[in-house]
Amino acid sequence: KVGKRFVAATGNASLTGTAQPGKTLTAAAPTWFQQGVTSSVTWLRDGTPIATGATYQVQPADVGHTMSARITGAKAGYTSTSVTTPGLPATQAGAPTATRAPKITGRARVGRTLRVTGAAWSTNGTSTFTWSVAGKTVGTGASYAVRRADAGKKVTVTETHTSPGYADATATAVSGTIAKASVKLKVAVGKARKHKSVRVRVRANARDLTVPGKVIVRYAGHRIRSVKLHDGKAAVRLPAKRKGRYQLALAYRGATGFAKATKKVTVRVR
Repeated sequence: KVGKRFVAATGNASLTGTAQPGKTLTAAAPTWFQQGVTSSVTWLRDGTPIATGATYQVQPADVGHTMSARITGAKAGYTSTSVTTPGLPATQAGAPTATRAPKITGRARVGRTLRVTGAAWSTNGTSTFTWSVAGKTVGTGASYAVRRADAGKKVTVTETHTSPGYADATATAVSGTIAKASVKLKVAVGKARKHKSVRVRVRANARDLTVPGKVIVRYAGHRIRSVKLHDGKAAVRLPAKRKGRYQLALAYRGATGFAKATKKVTVRVR
């Protein structure tokens, strides 16, 4: 312009770096015609100023927008000139990494509850948890109640970590082999009088579970019968005996998810 001096650029401004969250962009000023020109940088998101400085660390909020830098050359006695770099589309970064794996706690046994402590991640975000057995999803959330069908298998929990600006990441933990529920038999023997049958009540207990299946009853060395449990309970009558002591042997044969159990008591016939 006539009568005015202004800073003149003889080249193009440019950006280097990867426009993904966590990465750094660097702005390079053009070559200025004059000597002693001072450059300042303003960072733009879709043309709107968001930061200043020679470098800029891309943020999750930048994903889906175009990043550029406006570089202004200034010199005393001259009118300043601004040059804008070509834009770089900001894209989603790769999945973050787990710096510590998730961990399962709790007893690996039918009827017990497993819980997961989430992994530590290299980025902030939120996590969800999916439980699976033999490749089939069986539950979600931070805990899982072990089922009868899980006995003899291992339970896997998969943590999915979502962090804005990054691809979803996953990490897994695997339990030990699931043991069957432990069963204990309790026996209540009625009055045992000679030459009269004796009523016996049997109860099969497992922690917080109703025990199914059958119990085999042997009395005085002979198999009496097999009784079916209803709500974990059964009743049987023992045959009449003469006065004396006789062994009563009970054997729970087990069921899906439940371990075998035995119990022996002495019946005194008076």
